Amino acid sequence: MASGVALVAAVGWGLIRSGNDARDRAVWAARTDARDLALAMRAALRRPEVLELCDAAQRFDVRDGSVIVDEAVGWLESNEAGPMDTLWQLKLTAAERAEFVAKDLVAAQRHYDELLERIDDSDPKSLTVLAKAAWFGHRHDDLVRATAFADRMATQLNKVDAAALGDTSIANDLASHTLLAAALQQPIDEARWQQLVSLPEQLASATLHRLKEFGIATEDAMKTLREVAARRTTLAHAATFVRQSAHLGSLQVSRESLVLWFPGSETGTGQGAIVPAAWLTQLPGLGTSRATTGDLPPIPDRGRVVFAQDDDSEPIVATLAWAAPPPVPALPWFMQPAAVLTAGLGLLALFAGSVWATMRGLARETAAMRTRTEFLSGVTHELKTPVAGLRLMADVLHDDDVPQERQREYFSMMAGEAARLSALIDNVLDLGQMERGERSYDMRLEDAADVVREAVRSYTPIGNHAGIQLSLHEGPATATAKLDRGAITQALLNLMENARKYAGSGKRIDIATTNGDGSFTVSVRDHGPGIASDEREQVFARFQRGKAQKSGSVSGVGLGLFLSRSILERHGGTLTCHAPEDGRGSVFQLTLPLAPTHPDASAQ
Repeated sequence: MASGVALVAAVGWGLIRSGNDARDRAVWAARTDARDLALAMRAALRRPEVLELCDAAQRFDVRDGSVIVDEAVGWLESNEAGPMDTLWQLKLTAAERAEFVAKDLVAAQRHYDELLERIDDSDPKSLTVLAKAAWFGHRHDDLVRATAFADRMATQLNKVDAAALGDTSIANDLASHTLLAAALQQPIDEARWQQLVSLPEQLASATLHRLKEFGIATEDAMKTLREVAARRTTLAHAATFVRQSAHLGSLQVSRESLVLWFPGSETGTGQGAIVPAAWLTQLPGLGTSRATTGDLPPIPDRGRVVFAQDDDSEPIVATLAWAAPPPVPALPWFMQPAAVLTAGLGLLALFAGSVWATMRGLARETAAMRTRTEFLSGVTHELKTPVAGLRLMADVLHDDDVPQERQREYFSMMAGEAARLSALIDNVLDLGQMERGERSYDMRLEDAADVVREAVRSYTPIGNHAGIQLSLHEGPATATAKLDRGAITQALLNLMENARKYAGSGKRIDIATTNGDGSFTVSVRDHGPGIASDEREQVFARFQRGKAQKSGSVSGVGLGLFLSRSILERHGGTLTCHAPEDGRGSVFQLTLPLAPTHPDASAQ
């Protein structure tokens, strides 16, 4: 046992040490991978070729110190329009007051007419006057005037480029004209859609939503508007960077984004890109397995880009991104401490189980040998007693001086001892047949009451010789049951022999028969010391005797009650033990089922 434990401990310790060494190597390799990834990414981010990995919407170019603005974007910062001519402003205010306050439409129209005579369509501010006059006509169902003024506005707006739409006044006039055209059910051409998406995002979005209420499809325009607005934000961010930080280097962090900036050979020129931090996660794995640009070095895919620093990470971009080691593979299950401990405990349990099983087997073998010895000793003693009696009485009868009346008594005693010897031999033979499964019964309809009387007659000489009185208290005269006559007789003889052995000073055995509930019952009572309540079931086990008799002077092997119960169970009956209701002793109650009383019962 000790050597087994030592072997298990040695193997387990070796596996744990091996697992720890393997894990340390894996951790070191993972940190090396993180360092290699960080070095490769830092090198790539300082090469202009990396810009080709960025989306077009993320890139920008600089000429003459300024960011080049895309034609669709047009402008980067909106500006307020200059003040309108004071006389124009007064007239517009007077027209609106006449319409909405005084409800004098004639006066309102007169004010608009006077303004329209003074304006010059080449002046961008005239768009505001035309828009208000056109909407006045639309509100009061003067569609001719409204259409005419809308056409004049369209002519002017077609000459406006995207760069001028950063002017809030022109932007508002464009939005107003577009909504007026929709109200007049005029088509919106492609040029106007392109101008709409170049407006300030909030104004353009509100205009498109209003157009949608007119039943006009605006989904494509909304998508384009978002793209243009995002591009304008990128270029505005780039313009701020160029003005403030272009001289600091090629890799900068701005507003949680990464600015890639590569100045050109001429002063005030260069190219760059503004990418979100998440863009960095796309670079690992860039190498021979993926198309690269120019001489951009391959970037290994071992390691992870993270945006929070820890002790094992390597910096890629200061304050923004780090390279973390890849996850360390889990150890094989057989190297994990928990598994080793479990396996060790299992092996120890196996060793302990083996030792226990061996000890138990030895104990069983010892018990079996002791039981066999006791059985042989008991059987030998049991056989010697009746044989000695027979021999003694045969010697006495051999003497010619034995009186005639004594000879009859001796012959009766010899018959009893022979019956006792036969019962003992039958018990031993029955045990062997039962263990081999060879015991069979000749079941026939018999008078159970007569079987009891015959058994009592057979045992009476033995009882008389032992000084024990047998009393038969018969109930029914006949009791028909299906049984093996010899087997039931054997069971009854065993019960009476058991009562004789353990009756002690009782010197009386009472046998009583009764009928009830379709069964025939035989009670065998002795008047001895009785059996303890906790032993009344144990005495029916094979080779079992009461505790008081195991070391006593009463001989026996503990087979009679076991065989008797086995016989009764094969007959569908029962055999139990209980204390009598009055007095000392024990009562063994044998019950057999009676045969049916219908006319065909005799044929069974």
